[in-house]
Amino acid sequence: MQSQLERIDSRSGMGGNMLKPNMETPTPLNVQNMEFAPDLERRLHLLLAEGKKIQAIKVLREARNLSLKDAKDYVDHMDQGR
Repeated sequence: MQSQLERIDSRSGMGGNMLKPNMETPTPLNVQNMEFAPDLERRLHLLLAEGKKIQAIKVLREARNLSLKDAKDYVDHMDQGR
């Protein structure tokens, strides 16, 4: 099977690139440069004050369509600044 794939690759002139998914590493966000609407900021601070960190991450992810990591990093940064 592998030799058949190599033969097809060599004929196409594309190498193995066509068989591999194009996966790019997302650029990490700088949590200090994120700005959100004041009402969202207030809600996040309120959730953190109530000890609801996971809920704050969920709210932020849904409101701004962020990855779990980016939302967690931002909420962690907010929590450290309290």
